[in-house]
This record gives sequence, C-alpha cells and structure tokens, in this order.
Amino acid sequence: MNDQNNLDIKTPIIESILKTFDTMVSMDVEYTDIESLDSSIVDVVAGAVQFTGDVTGILRIQVPAEFARMMVASKGGINVEALEGNAGIHDLLTEILKDLGNHFKTVLSDARLSCELSTPSIPDESDAPLDPTHLENYEKLRFRHEDQAFQVEVGIKSAEHSQTADLQNGADRENTNGDPSGGQEDLKSADDLDLNLILDIPIELTVELGRTKILIHELLQLGPGSAIPLSKLEKEPVDILANDTLIARGQVVVQDEKYGIRVTEITSRLDRIKSLS
Repeated sequence: MNDQNNLDIKTPIIESILKTFDTMVSMDVEYTDIESLDSSIVDVVAGAVQFTGDVTGILRIQVPAEFARMMVASKGGINVEALEGNAGIHDLLTEILKDLGNHFKTVLSDARLSCELSTPSIPDESDAPLDPTHLENYEKLRFRHEDQAFQVEVGIKSAEHSQTADLQNGADRENTNGDPSGGQEDLKSADDLDLNLILDIPIELTVELGRTKILIHELLQLGPGSAIPLSKLEKEPVDILANDTLIARGQVVVQDEKYGIRVTEITSRLDRIKSLS
C-alpha cells in the first residue's frame, strides 16, 4: 500500500505553478520562503479544487485581487487599467485551478493513486473556504512575481482515514454553540457509515442535454420536424443528475447504434450539497 504521508507533493506543485503561470498568463514567478501573504492585504481572491478517490485532498490558491487583475490583463494582452472591476478573475482562477489540479492528478496517478477532480470552487464572502490544513500531508508554498506575492496550499489524506468535511464543520458549530459534548455522539467517520443499508435504494439517473424557455404560442406551434434550440453548445458537457441533483458531467457517445454518456467530471461534495438547498 502506498504511503501518502511520505509522497513528495511540494516539488510537483512548485513545478506546476511555474509552468502554468508561464504558459497561461505569460508571467515569470518564483518560489520563495516568505512567511505568508502581507497581512495588510484584505482583498484576496481564493479558490480550491478537491480530490476524491484513493486519497482525498484539497489544492487551494490565494491571490491578492490587485495581482489577479494583473494576471487577467497579462493573459488578455491589455493594460490593467482597461479592466472593468474584477471582470475575468473568476474564470481565470477556475482555469488555473483546473490546470494545477490535472497536473497534480497525474502526480498521484504516477504514484498509483487514482482520484477524481472536482469542479473548482471560487467561494464568495458567505461561503466557508475549503481548508487543507487538517490533512496529513500538507504543504504551504509561497510565490512571488516582482513585488506581488501569492500562496498555494495542498494537502492529501488517505481516503480510509478521512472524515467528511461536513461532519467536521458540524462538530465545530456544535462546539461554538456551547454543547459540552461537542456533538460527537451524532458524528461518525466515513468508515463507520454502513453503506450496505442504502446500496439497494433505486436512483433515477437523468441526462440533461440542455434547457430553453419559449412562449406559450411558440409551444403551440411545435409539431413533427420542429427544432428546439437548447442552452448548451455543441460538444459542451451535458449534465448528469441523480434524483434531480447534479452529480457529474459527461460527453455523449454512440456505440453500436446506442447512445451513452462518458463521464468526464464528478461534482464536488460541496456542490452536491448546495444543489439540494
């Protein structure tokens, strides 16, 4: 069995950061040993991507908003003064996280650890940020471009020893509310949950090719041969829903004159929980 705690995650992440910033935003960044981001910087943009499989993990990046705007401008080949507010920052950070996540997934695969990558999460002020500091193999890495600094955190933990983030957050909330037991009586680790109790429950799986809105008089005009344009573009991933909850995305494939869906992306646990509310 692989020892995830001894896996070198620092070196490949540093290499990935240097390569991604060079190719994606045409910026030369360097690894540095500065302690952290300047504490006086209050406007920071953060995002994270999660891993699930043989290991669970989180890769998080924190970038000052001013530097994020510089990144967007550099990628677009324009002056930063031409940007309107924080336009493009969310999309660029998502793109960077996908690239870093795929690089790190390859590192884990080379170590014979299979995992799936979640959709990158860019939380707003009301969302709790994903935190990798509690994971067994954890690194905080600092980088600098000219006078701008940012940091990347990554952590992984053996799946067989993991607890769900929601259970941990629930325990923290109970402790905050003054419960002397800390809510521990009702909390169980993932290993303690008996999945056999629910394995035979039927689930309705739906693939949504797209959606559209039309007026009633347009609906009445539909007939054989009518074409209905949908919201999704050609080759764009389709949504896969279980009991009307988005769980994955995939691509349409045809084999032996039958249609199917090749799963390309599994949504994160946090995204699935949000879709239930």
